[in-house]
Amino acid sequence: MARGLAFFTQGSRATNPWNATTIDSTYRAVHQLTVGTFENAPYILAAEQEQACIDVNDSYHAGIPCRVEIFQYQNGTFNPTILLTDQGTQNQSVIPYQGGLLIVGADHGNFGGYPALQGWIVGASGSPSSLPPGTYSILGVSGTVVDGGFGYWGDTPRVQLYQIYPGNTFQQWTFRSDGSLLNGGIMNIMRDPGNVTVDEQSFGDVWTILQSGSGYTIQDTRTRTSSSITAVPWVWVPTARWAVWSIGAPR
Repeated sequence: MARGLAFFTQGSRATNPWNATTIDSTYRAVHQLTVGTFENAPYILAAEQEQACIDVNDSYHAGIPCRVEIFQYQNGTFNPTILLTDQGTQNQSVIPYQGGLLIVGADHGNFGGYPALQGWIVGASGSPSSLPPGTYSILGVSGTVVDGGFGYWGDTPRVQLYQIYPGNTFQQWTFRSDGSLLNGGIMNIMRDPGNVTVDEQSFGDVWTILQSGSGYTIQDTRTRTSSSITAVPWVWVPTARWAVWSIGAPR
């Protein structure tokens, strides 16, 4: 069975099969797609059903949150621009609202745990705000923080979550104007090594860090998919982009 989210374009001959372009290969349980035009460009709103995350069928949707996400058509493909939630929805409706979009959906609640009725307003500016350049701590779960000190001591993965130690520069990251993330202790740059971990070297990747609710999503602009900062073994999802991180002043 084919998996993932894709769009199709017609080739030079109308009688030939259309060309498929993968948007995101990790999508598994989309209950409904909504399409339209926003900011003078086509968009796709993909909503995964919540029972795929709550049900026990982990082999089908293992570790993947149920995303409700907007992809906008940019530079010949659909790029992820706005993550609305990681708690799924079904049968969403979308209407224009004050220059933006008003979106509502409902989880059916058979498995419990997620809100029954959801609503979002996407403002006329569309894309969420980017994290300003500066030095930050990236907080994980249960009082942990993204720590680059593992690479300094020769451990792998070189970047992991660890308990917070105030003033520890290995736990501080400078988001630079070129989009790179520089570790304050080892002075290496965060990168995706392509093996579902996070690395740091003298050379690194460019990251998109966008506001999502009270936190931020972090995505590698080079790999875009399954090996990103949210793709490390010490985080609850072995996939990219949709975890929302708390990012603030250095601890």
